[in-house]
Amino acid sequence: MITIVKSNFNQKVVNGLLDGCIIALKEHEINNINIIEVPGAGALNPVKHIYEQQYFVVEGRGSTEVWEEGQEDKVHVFEWQKGSLFSVPLNAMYRVVNASSSPALLLGGNTAPNVMNIYENPDFIFNCPYQFRDRFDPDR
Repeated sequence: MITIVKSNFNQKVVNGLLDGCIIALKEHEINNINIIEVPGAGALNPVKHIYEQQYFVVEGRGSTEVWEEGQEDKVHVFEWQKGSLFSVPLNAMYRVVNASSSPALLLGGNTAPNVMNIYENPDFIFNCPYQFRDRFDPDR
């Protein structure tokens, strides 16, 4: 059974999470699926977290900027388009940018529920200073 928990396509961060439509599978708290709408020629607020996040681009084209907190001068950028699948590095800052005038739709999947249930500490989840250099190294 699939339940739509929230349907609100605002491009803001709510409690550290990107706001959008959250799809909850009944009795399934290991993974999370959400739909994000990035406004035409707009961008989502930068965010970082210690849970895995993947995106499938349903519609649109754009780019994602990735950097390590405190090293904003070493931003890595990659482009995406309809049909692209990408993952953001664990605990790295990132921002999703729409390159077209039409809204972009991204289907996101993450392990946020499991991580939140394990640590029960939003400050740790969204503000952990540890740098996973095996996942992302700004010097490469």
